[in-house]
Amino acid sequence: MAEASKFQYSVGTVYSYDYTGETASKIGGTSGQESRLHISAQAEFQVVSQCEFVLRLKRVTLEQSDPEDGSAKSIAPGSSQFAAGVEQQSLVFSFQDGQIEHLCPSVDEPVWSLNVKRGILSAMQNSMRNLAASQLVFETDVVGHCETNYTVEDLGRNGVTVSRSKDLLACTGRNGQHSAPILSTPYSSASSIQSLPLLRSENECQQTIRNQLLEKSVCTETHLFRPFSNGQSGASTRISQTLTYSSERRSDQVPSDYKKKKASLLFDGPDAQKTSGSSIAAITEILNLLVGESQAGISPKTPAHFSRLVAALRSTSYSQLSELFGKTQNAQAKKYLMDAAPLVGTAASYGLMRDIIQEGLLADLEVDMWLASLAFQPKPTLEMISAVSPLLADKATVRPKALLSISALIHAYCRTRPSGCQTEEAVREAVVNIESHIGIACRSRDPEEQNTILLALKALGNAGQVVSSAETLKKCYQEETNSMVIRLAAIDAIRRVPCHLDGRSSVLSFYLDTKQNSELRIGAYLAAMQCPSAQLLEEVKQALTGEKINQVGSFVWTHLTNLQETTSPSKQAVRQLLANEFLRNKFNTDARKFSRNLEASSYWPDLNVGATMESNVVFSSQSYLPRSATLNLTLDLFGESLNLFELGARLEGFESLVESFFGPSGFFPDDSIQKVLETLRGKRAAPLDQQSLNQLSTVFDVKGQMADQPQGDLYLRVFGNELHTHRFKGLDQLTGKAFSSPLAMLLAAAGQKDVDFSKSMSVLDVSYVLPTAVGLPLTLTANATATVAFKMGGTFQTASLSDVKVTGLVKPSGTIEINGLMAVDAWTFMRSGVHVQNVMHTSTGLSGKVIIQGNRLVSVQMDAPQEATNTFSFDSRLFLLQEDGPKAVQPDQRPRIHMKSCSPTWFSRTFGAELCGELDLYTRTRDGPRGPLTGPAHAALFLRKTDKHSSYHLEYKREGSRSVSLVMDTPDSSVNRRLSAQLTADQLANTLRASLVCPTKSLDVTGKYEYNQLVKGLDVLLSLDGAELVSLRTALRTDLKGPSGRYEPNLVVSKHGRELLNFQGYFSYVSGNKYGFDFQLKHLTVRPIRLSGTT
Repeated sequence: MAEASKFQYSVGTVYSYDYTGETASKIGGTSGQESRLHISAQAEFQVVSQCEFVLRLKRVTLEQSDPEDGSAKSIAPGSSQFAAGVEQQSLVFSFQDGQIEHLCPSVDEPVWSLNVKRGILSAMQNSMRNLAASQLVFETDVVGHCETNYTVEDLGRNGVTVSRSKDLLACTGRNGQHSAPILSTPYSSASSIQSLPLLRSENECQQTIRNQLLEKSVCTETHLFRPFSNGQSGASTRISQTLTYSSERRSDQVPSDYKKKKASLLFDGPDAQKTSGSSIAAITEILNLLVGESQAGISPKTPAHFSRLVAALRSTSYSQLSELFGKTQNAQAKKYLMDAAPLVGTAASYGLMRDIIQEGLLADLEVDMWLASLAFQPKPTLEMISAVSPLLADKATVRPKALLSISALIHAYCRTRPSGCQTEEAVREAVVNIESHIGIACRSRDPEEQNTILLALKALGNAGQVVSSAETLKKCYQEETNSMVIRLAAIDAIRRVPCHLDGRSSVLSFYLDTKQNSELRIGAYLAAMQCPSAQLLEEVKQALTGEKINQVGSFVWTHLTNLQETTSPSKQAVRQLLANEFLRNKFNTDARKFSRNLEASSYWPDLNVGATMESNVVFSSQSYLPRSATLNLTLDLFGESLNLFELGARLEGFESLVESFFGPSGFFPDDSIQKVLETLRGKRAAPLDQQSLNQLSTVFDVKGQMADQPQGDLYLRVFGNELHTHRFKGLDQLTGKAFSSPLAMLLAAAGQKDVDFSKSMSVLDVSYVLPTAVGLPLTLTANATATVAFKMGGTFQTASLSDVKVTGLVKPSGTIEINGLMAVDAWTFMRSGVHVQNVMHTSTGLSGKVIIQGNRLVSVQMDAPQEATNTFSFDSRLFLLQEDGPKAVQPDQRPRIHMKSCSPTWFSRTFGAELCGELDLYTRTRDGPRGPLTGPAHAALFLRKTDKHSSYHLEYKREGSRSVSLVMDTPDSSVNRRLSAQLTADQLANTLRASLVCPTKSLDVTGKYEYNQLVKGLDVLLSLDGAELVSLRTALRTDLKGPSGRYEPNLVVSKHGRELLNFQGYFSYVSGNKYGFDFQLKHLTVRPIRLSGTT
């Protein structure tokens, strides 16, 4: 042990310090109110030896304070339980002259309690080499592994004051615990950005050391949420802690020798949040609220109640869930339970979902969606694996999604427990269930059994665990009677098996065997390279030197050279192993003919971000087209490599399809394309002569005959987990069935029963946890919950498209609630922080009746809206988290916009309803935050009925060829809105009548016509409100007798019975020599106008 130089604590002495810690969260620039959490305690440090101390906490309190006044404190309801948790165990730690090297906590110490003590010890720690000069050191404390700047501010004879500062963004080991469904692999980087830069964080301490003892330590830490911030304004949390020397005493008490473990000062956690158990009665009450508010459609509160339901279900046991599900009889309440069960994410809910699936209560699509979600569980447990394992047991009914997703769940559990995972009984049982599907050496009797074996191999590849199948897998890829797909999948099944386990040496030997198929050798090489080592690379290099198969040599050479040149940070270890190797290229690496590895990578160290795109293209000697190809995208973000996706395909039989289009006898023969095909057809080792090419062309040209059908296998991996696989044989299985015609869909819809669909779902649920100086986690949470409903009902009767009767309703409604949270949690005992809530809601509907009877009748009746219909609304609110419930943020005094406007009066008078809009929000100041942090906001668009009518009625009616009418009305309204138009014709009486009636006026047009050899005339009468308005009489009399004739026209126009115009006269002639006329026009001038003459 090195002799202490900075500190000199007396052995056998207990030093007492007063400790306070405070967190304060607010929305700066919007309101000065703060949500605060206060911790106070007496911290006693017992010096067992110069390098071994013991920390005990006494008189611990947990308090909250008034948002307006931080000094107005009150004891939090969970204070006594919090105090009991941190006071129960003492903490032994290694003290190396100010630096705390490691901790020895009790195995019974809760993680959250240990984190609080880590915060206290971090305030105490000083990692300077000496106190004489400022220095830069690398220090580990509760907030991470950080480069720390110590500055000597005041150096005196008896003491020194030093300040300590850290750039938290550059710290490692604080990359955040997250609940996002993302699997990533850490990598090391010297970048100054080591975590997701969502926050702008600062950490500073000032320590006063006097007489070689720490007299006082004051630390502050600030976190500003960058999105929507403006300068220092925005959602922020300020952390402060003070450790002040108060007294000391002698003590000969030696710590009891209880069982301890070794730990670091680094923040650990958080554990899964334990919530107080919810009673069945409380959950039933939430269900009743949901059912009650859903009677008239989805309300704006529905998603919030649904989120409460999911949270309440998380604290229930499997037996409670089963009892609740069995006792719930209301159909709508049960639907909410079934929507919530997949979102709960606990072992108990997994057990319930297993039962629901086995009982066949869910549609296949919903089952597959839930099973797929298992692959994204961020923190699986053994209990979860045990709950879903029975879904793997039944060989006859096992689902592909169950095999793939449950195996991914196993991998997510085992990747954090690489050594002891295989000994867990639940894991072994699940893996054995998967292994049971592959049989003996993967032999199959029919295509269906082969598909099951293939799925099981892919599932083993996901799980990365083998129990008893290591030798079986070896036989699977060595067995030459197995299909190539099975053999390749058996090799790929060990891709995630830990490198220290058996299996890698056998695939390496398989790769080195030059008698094997080149496609299999390339697969074995890639499997071996999952665990690169100097010895492995030396063997590969030696094999490459003597490689005689160009397909294999081309691929291996391009793969190794790409590794030498890659910038991907996750591949730098193997790159270092290959850095000084010279790989001579003696292979033809023409990408059109030969297998190769392709990689494009970029990495920006300053930003600590990068991306790698990689592809493997593998040819076979049996085809001039690539036999398989993969495409992989990996992102490198702030110390974590994220394998975003991988697409893969293996195809056979497409040569005939290509030749049938472009070959010499194809549908689109083309000389240039034929030359390319002839070039590609050449064998990879040696060229063929022209005669052989022509023979091969004849074999592949299938315009008049189709040989082997195109077939293949496709897969998709997300975050390294294979989640979807598809096998096809023939293009019809690849493209799927044709869609139904619109008429067929309409007829199918006509036969459907009433639809009452509702679905509640979690659209987004992610959280990001970072350590704070006081040892409490700072959690950033974003979640979105949506509830949608669609009601459609009625009758659809049709004999033909011209004879239809529809009675029914269509009523869509929906609400989405988006919440953002920045909170500090004192385990389950108290929470402080800020909460942003955004709710969008819509509820519309249309109901009525439609009758169509050919061209005789079309009747449409639409029901009037309710008193008020919320067409759309948006509400944004800000809250401070307090123990007695969320408290609405009251923005500081500043301008507020409040507007309300409705449609014009004529709109309401015409339709009996008005469309209104509302807008209420606070204006943004120049220095204030942006977006939803500006302040509460409200916007709405709604339709309100202003009359008592029950419906809108539109009717078109035709009675033969005599009458046509059109009526529009709002029955039972207080305002008459009836609009009618009618056209009536009487061919016997030669009359035509048209009438138009509106609420204030009625207009009639009556006409009578005469049309024969002697008279052609028309009488028209226009009446307004039953009184004659205008009349028109016109006629033309004709008298023709041999060579002579006479025409007598007349026209009379009257208004209100008084003539306005009178025109009459005659025109006569005797053929060839005599004409006469006499016309007179009255009322147009003061004196009549007359025109006459004879010849």
